[in-house]
Amino acid sequence: MFGSGPYGMMAYGWQAMGGMMAIFWAVVLAAALMAIILVMRAMANGSHVAPQPHRRAGGLDRLDERLARGEIDREEYQRRKHALLAHRRRG
Repeated sequence: MFGSGPYGMMAYGWQAMGGMMAIFWAVVLAAALMAIILVMRAMANGSHVAPQPHRRAGGLDRLDERLARGEIDREEYQRRKHALLAHRRRG
């Protein structure tokens, strides 16, 4: 049964077993490389960049700055803010 005949383990079994081991280690190596690449990509994409806060449109920012500097009063601020927001809704 396990002799060295043409169909025994000594003839073709060891070759098949060697081929399967080569395929197994190639799959293990490929999986390890993919895991390393994915970890490095995740680190490069997210760890060094701080999330940016959501910013409003430039017009409202400038209007806030003008109010803070005292260039316009509260009434003028409210009027211009209302106009900016109304324009944004239409556009």
